[in-house]
Order: sequence, then structure tokens, then C-alpha cells
Amino acid sequence: MSTEADKLKSLISKMTEIESNPKMEYVGPNVDTKLSYDNWLKKVKGIKTGAHGITGQQHTKFSKEWKAYRGHEIKGLYK
Repeated sequence: MSTEADKLKSLISKMTEIESNPKMEYVGPNVDTKLSYDNWLKKVKGIKTGAHGITGQQHTKFSKEWKAYRGHEIKGLYK
């Protein structure tokens, strides 16, 4: 029989696992397989803390790159 503390430890462990290894679990024809901004920073740029670990100046630079990755048109980004 599990105690409440054991259940909480298990839940926290699962949440930590999900956060450190994000996966796409959605299915269907309209699935967006591209990474979110936070996950893109973690996986592509190697910033372990994601959006919380960058400065405002870095955010300005990286958000333009992320929008290009997502396919948003950004005038003047690539000349």
C-alpha cells in the first residue's frame, strides 16, 4: 500500500521526466510537429533552462530565429 508521500514522489518523478524529455503525443492531420519556443531553445540552442535562462537581448535574437524555423515571414532577417 502506497503512502501519500510515495504517491507525491512518483508524480514529481513523472513530471520531471516529461519536462526533461518532451514528446509529441498528439495525432491527426493537423499536428504541428515543430518545437515550441522553450523546447527549441533547449534542443537547438542548448540552453538547459529554456526561455527562463536568456537575457532580453538574447530573446530578441532567438525569437527571430525561432519564427523563421516555424515558418513565419520576417522581413529583413535574411538578406
